[in-house]
Amino acid sequence: MHIMLIDAGGTISSIPDADGRLVGADGGLGTGATGIAPFKRQQVYAGLSEEMSLADMAAVRDAVLAAVADPDVGGVIVAHGTDAMEETAFLTDLSLPATKPVIFTGAMLPLTQADSDGARNLADAMRAASDSALAECGVLVCFGGHLIPAGQVYKHSSTAIDGFGWRSGDAGWLDPARIIAPPRIARAAPLPAALPANTCPVIAISGGDDGWMIDAAVAHGARALVLMALGRGNASERACAATARAVAAGVPVVIASRCPTGGTAGDYATGQRLAGAGALFAGDLGPTQARILLSCLLALDATPRTIAAEIARRAHFSRIG
Repeated sequence: MHIMLIDAGGTISSIPDADGRLVGADGGLGTGATGIAPFKRQQVYAGLSEEMSLADMAAVRDAVLAAVADPDVGGVIVAHGTDAMEETAFLTDLSLPATKPVIFTGAMLPLTQADSDGARNLADAMRAASDSALAECGVLVCFGGHLIPAGQVYKHSSTAIDGFGWRSGDAGWLDPARIIAPPRIARAAPLPAALPANTCPVIAISGGDDGWMIDAAVAHGARALVLMALGRGNASERACAATARAVAAGVPVVIASRCPTGGTAGDYATGQRLAGAGALFAGDLGPTQARILLSCLLALDATPRTIAAEIARRAHFSRIG
């Protein structure tokens, strides 16, 4: 058996252009990754991740699912750009059967740079992808020595080498002698691997927000909305009124937090007002993950009841075992 290395572009495989600016490169990752297992390489995307469409992300997901279904593949690594890694990782996780390890990694500095973190992250990912015990964890992001579940991961810094954090619960990690898996969590049944619908914007809510961006998104044709609400899931009275108008128009609204860690719930009167307007709380899911989940459910023509059930099913990271 071998490890499949899927090259999905990003900083780790970027090269400087004539002006020294980093650009995506076909084959930029090359075959220089080293680790403890033999691997094969497949190029799926060559640009920087901020340019990825949902279709590009779905192509990466589909390549992962095909590799997992291959009896000759023991584990999968995806080398991906950091800006959109949490989107593609969670999109893949939503449709992944927990049968083989799937590890996303990348770099804050390109491999062409002498002090790049890419070689270490790739070597760590090779170790993780070779550990069959990690299969039950779903997609993990391996970065800076941590193993972070795709449902919890977020990019916490634009420059720090450790790059990624987790919204709630605990991460796993690697040290020279062993691999510590994240705590086991209950995983929902995989969703069919449809092409996500690009009709679910994320709207950041500010103090005193008057709700005009919510109304504008609905008028523009949004089929669902994710609100990055304040704190535990709070918003002004006018934003709540705009939320009620969206829900009345048949547009599901999910409430995540603009805080990088922690979840959402109707703990305050303003949160209860959002709940009364028909909004759904994302719980521990961040705005990125909530948007990807809604985009997949819209592509599957899920009913409002199904959407509510899927949000509730995936909103909390409870330990099991």
